[in-house]
Amino acid sequence: MSKFKFGDNVEHSRYGLGVVTLTKEGCIDVYVEYKNSQYGFWTPEEDLKLIHPPGIVSNILEWFERAVPNPTIKHKMMQLGCHFEEIKEMCQSMNLYSDEPSIHELRFKSKFMPYRNEIEGMDDVQSLEILDSLCDQIVTALGVGYMMGFDMAAALDEVNQSNWSKFENGEPVFSEQGKIIKGKNYFKPNLREFLSQKAV
Repeated sequence: MSKFKFGDNVEHSRYGLGVVTLTKEGCIDVYVEYKNSQYGFWTPEEDLKLIHPPGIVSNILEWFERAVPNPTIKHKMMQLGCHFEEIKEMCQSMNLYSDEPSIHELRFKSKFMPYRNEIEGMDDVQSLEILDSLCDQIVTALGVGYMMGFDMAAALDEVNQSNWSKFENGEPVFSEQGKIIKGKNYFKPNLREFLSQKAV
């Protein structure tokens, strides 16, 4: 089993900085794409050194940048739909009313024209309000996890590694609707270990 994981930032003794994009079961070699060149190849682990990224948020953003380098209105609508999907699922997990988040999810994912027009017509004031809201949602989400007794930092890292495993040969795989789907190397995040005794 490789000691490196999908998305790990590494430094090769000869080729410089890169990102691990593929590992093999029972193999000490990992596939690395190098940042100072346009290629990647299988590399023995002994030639690599793990470089800790500046933070989990930066690593998550790197995943999105690799998946969608130049977001279009189609990508924005899909991601907003995915965001409301998670709100819906949280409501359902607590047996709360979830019809309204479900409606927003479907309308964004189906590129409902009034919603699209709203996104395309946003001015700087609205954009600032969206940015403020998203930052507050991240903070309050971490706060909820903390109050529930969850190990949020470790859980978020596990989900991030799972997202990196969706890629195939370092590239994202998209559905016909434009959503990133699970590739053949995907593994589901195991979050049970990050539930504290208090939360259980």
